[in-house]
Amino acid sequence: MRKALRNERQIMQIYEKSFEKYENEFSKNDKIRNERIVKNHAQVAAFGDALSVLFPKSMTKERQEKLACFLQERAVAREQRLAHDHPLVEQFWETVQFINNTRINDNDEYLNHSNHEDEIAINLNQYRAECVRNGQELPDMTLLKKLLPQCKRYKCLAVGRNVSSCWENAKPMMGSSHAKPCVVTFSKDKENP
Repeated sequence: MRKALRNERQIMQIYEKSFEKYENEFSKNDKIRNERIVKNHAQVAAFGDALSVLFPKSMTKERQEKLACFLQERAVAREQRLAHDHPLVEQFWETVQFINNTRINDNDEYLNHSNHEDEIAINLNQYRAECVRNGQELPDMTLLKKLLPQCKRYKCLAVGRNVSSCWENAKPMMGSSHAKPCVVTFSKDKENP
């Protein structure tokens, strides 16, 4: 600790110079678009370079380069994780597809109540019942309701909106074609901007 305090100015000079270098280097990587990810990983790499003041024999140039490469790989991995939906939302869509596919004699979009071809309207109460009926794992519905508006696969248009179901007495969970609560409505356009 004393050595760090005595060499604070030198450590900070190396850090500032290295941070600028790594920020530029990581920014040039086409796989990293998020500025926060670039800056966070560049800061850690810069402090890795600054460790050479405290540990000159251990933190060699080769180790600094390896650390920077590792951190750039981690930044790419983090960017990729952020580009996907939360695992619970991914599970939701996989289960919706599974339930729709099990309905051989029905429309291939059994859970979709929307009257519009470009929308998906899903009643989460029906979804939960169909999960049980089909032996699918029930997700944490409270968490799912919080996560669905941030869905990346499909743009969330509304939460808690009533829709006039396109099914007339065809779905046992829904009854008639009167307006039904539909907790989530999505655009079928892929990739939420």
